[in-house]
Amino acid sequence: MLDNARDAEQVRPLLPGSATAAVVITSRNQLIPLLAVDEAHPLVLDLFTQDEARALLTRRLGADRTGAEPGATERIITACARLTLALGIAAARAGHSGSPLDGIAAELGDATSRLEALNGGDAVSAVRAVFSWSYTALSPPAARLFQLLGQHAVPDISTAAAASLAGRPIRQVRQSLEELVRINLVVQHGPGRYMSHDFLRAYAADFTDTTNGDPAVHTDVTRLMDYYTHSAHTVARLLRPHQDAIPLRLDPASAGTNAEQPADIEAAMAWLTADG
Repeated sequence: MLDNARDAEQVRPLLPGSATAAVVITSRNQLIPLLAVDEAHPLVLDLFTQDEARALLTRRLGADRTGAEPGATERIITACARLTLALGIAAARAGHSGSPLDGIAAELGDATSRLEALNGGDAVSAVRAVFSWSYTALSPPAARLFQLLGQHAVPDISTAAAASLAGRPIRQVRQSLEELVRINLVVQHGPGRYMSHDFLRAYAADFTDTTNGDPAVHTDVTRLMDYYTHSAHTVARLLRPHQDAIPLRLDPASAGTNAEQPADIEAAMAWLTADG
């Protein structure tokens, strides 16, 4: 059993050389080289379902407590984003204090302090610390992109929008996104579409909260807004070419913006459905 592997190179020297032996490896990294070269078999563990999360809290706290406060139980599950570690810490705090679950749910419901509330007291039982293990393994471009994604308030983002936010070519940003996916800091939930859960967005936002006075932060957000504005303008002109243009001046997009240029109505409608 090799737990919490950093990457394939760290565990490859420890792999058994016999066909009669097997090794189980856990990692926040997808360890794709092991799948490609060493014939490893992946087992992806997704977030708990709502029922599984409820069962964990019931097992830890007892059916009487969760049954007496079903609404608070559901709010705790939502605030913990169904993450096993977060649920475990919340259950431990509720079990230790014996206080009403409604109070725990209210504390976790405050997005500004949620990461601080989910701290069990050491690096293994603190959500922020566990995230940091993944973050510190990133290359500088991927780390910067992760920070910038904390500024993006919508549930998901496209490759082109992320490239505009970062002010980098799409090809380079796609590589950074793939790195974030490999280390499970974002999820690719569709072709060219990426998202992360609330905790990771809050963790990423921490990096930019300390630089709100930095003009570069304003420039990053401006590029993203230019992406959406200019893409929407192009899509509108393609879908309704005979309609009079909106009588508002459209300033040139900021340098580094990768606005969409759909080739046809089908592509325009696809962008509008996903991002409009």
